[in-house]
Amino acid sequence: NCRHSALRVDIAKKTMALLEFRDLYPETAARVMGIDAAAQEIGCRPEVFAQAFRTLRNDTSFVYSEKGFIKLPQLRVTYHVGEDFLDVVDGLRAIDEAILFLNLDCGDRLGHALALGISVSDWYKSKQNHIWISKQDYLDNIVWLYHTLIRYNILGMDNLKNRIENEYIRYFDEIYGQNMNKEFVDAIYSAAKNTLNRNGVAFDIHAYFDAWKLRGDAPQLYRKGFYNDSEVFLSLFNRNAVNYLFPDNFDVRKKCQISMIYYYYHFDKKVREAGQKRINIKVNYEYIKGVELVQKAMQSEIAKRGIGIEANPSSNVSIGTFSRYDEHPLIRLFNSGLTINDAELQECPQLWISINTDDQGIFGTKLENEYALVARELEKKTDENGEYLYSKAMIYDWLDKIREMGLKQSFLSNRGILSEMNDKDDINIHSRLFKVSANAQLIFDNQ
Repeated sequence: NCRHSALRVDIAKKTMALLEFRDLYPETAARVMGIDAAAQEIGCRPEVFAQAFRTLRNDTSFVYSEKGFIKLPQLRVTYHVGEDFLDVVDGLRAIDEAILFLNLDCGDRLGHALALGISVSDWYKSKQNHIWISKQDYLDNIVWLYHTLIRYNILGMDNLKNRIENEYIRYFDEIYGQNMNKEFVDAIYSAAKNTLNRNGVAFDIHAYFDAWKLRGDAPQLYRKGFYNDSEVFLSLFNRNAVNYLFPDNFDVRKKCQISMIYYYYHFDKKVREAGQKRINIKVNYEYIKGVELVQKAMQSEIAKRGIGIEANPSSNVSIGTFSRYDEHPLIRLFNSGLTINDAELQECPQLWISINTDDQGIFGTKLENEYALVARELEKKTDENGEYLYSKAMIYDWLDKIREMGLKQSFLSNRGILSEMNDKDDINIHSRLFKVSANAQLIFDNQ
């Protein structure tokens, strides 16, 4: 079986049930605005939900009922990611995977996304610059970091990339190389019957990264050791087994060494056991600096994409690596209205954010409380001289801008419902809207 095979089956059943629900009960289904997923982040990557999200996202149609044709709206997407991680790189990679594998677009949302906004240096300092992580996750992280430095054209990181290349050689051999049987590899080539571009067998860092790109595809496409899409078009769910939007070069799937790495990642027991072994890694200054630069570049890209960030202050203070509301990454991601300093405004990515409650049952909070808690902590925040950093007027102006963004982030806005309401009402309108929106979403939850 592939990784998370039982969970994948369960998600597939839920996906088919939602498709049937939309087909049989269109009037009720038209009230469902979006889908959400909250997973055990450590050990359960966004790739597990990719096929389901693409399927439901692409299910747009007219359904005939007694009242005539009903247009079913395109479902919007929230994915909770980047809150729980073993390394900041791990959290950033998960955010990137959610965007690329689930095909998130303008108007979709990321829940929490703390890795995108926390202080990278402070996080590593709190860990004494050590990370305790599985070999597989470490290998994936350093390969992703290497190519993300290239992707964003981040200069001055040659020493870090050289170190990563050496680390890659070591850990790829320990996880994959020592468990790749030559006779079995030759058998896969023979079974492929020249349908793949062999181009020699070079399992270098670039081939591995190309294999990572394919993790948004369904594993069954590679069960034979090479890409095989003979069953892709049997149903809507199977048609979305392939991530057609990523990578840009579709034919990367047809390169033998790339598809073979993907096969071993999912289906080889020895590879999976070797990858589960834990290691302790001490990170140096160059590594931390590289992560900071990548985080900054990702902030800018997500801002350009128009993907919203759902901030959940009480949840994050309880679960995250900071203990005070005034340390929440909200301010690092959006500060318009909170400062008049041009340099601070230019430095901030000004992401599209909202304040939310996360799980009211667990954290015993309401939306009004979340606004109040953030406001109170900022009102008390002082500089090294004991002077207050923010005036109340600035804090309330900043919060009101966040409130307005929260209204626009609501999936209800896609249906024109917001235009029928009085946008000049107070924060309570945001609370009522959020409760309606939350009740309208169906949750995939494997916690």
